[in-house]
Amino acid sequence: MTTTVRSPRQVFDQLLRTSVDGDWDGLLDLYAEDTVIEMPFAPPGVPKTSDGATFRQRIKGMAGNRPWKFGSAENVLVHETTDPEVIIAEYTLRGTVSATGAPLALSYAMVITVRDGKIVHSRDYGNPLATSAALGRLAQLVAAYEADGAA
Repeated sequence: MTTTVRSPRQVFDQLLRTSVDGDWDGLLDLYAEDTVIEMPFAPPGVPKTSDGATFRQRIKGMAGNRPWKFGSAENVLVHETTDPEVIIAEYTLRGTVSATGAPLALSYAMVITVRDGKIVHSRDYGNPLATSAALGRLAQLVAAYEADGAA
């Protein structure tokens, strides 16, 4: 019996589906146990680099408390690279803010390395200002940056 290993594009497509569906266990299944996730623009209080265990703990800790619900993925662009394990993806997740029903659009760019059908490294670029503004938390974000000395 042969097992087909998913390509980086197939893994990314599944990442979008699980994100839109709110299938957080399915999302976690896409990541290798020893994955490394970098978020260069992470706001204060969120690690800029996480290992697999920290990432899983953060995602599971948010279960039931997600401040938004996604409904679609749009403007999806996937760029192949000369490394067959690496793709660059750009996309926007659209949905609503749970507390208010206000529309939400969060745009990302990711550099993803997939090995044996699992994400082993991800560099995620999101906009914490857009996220905080949509959630009505912009003042808290600015205060966190000021307290962190990054303002």
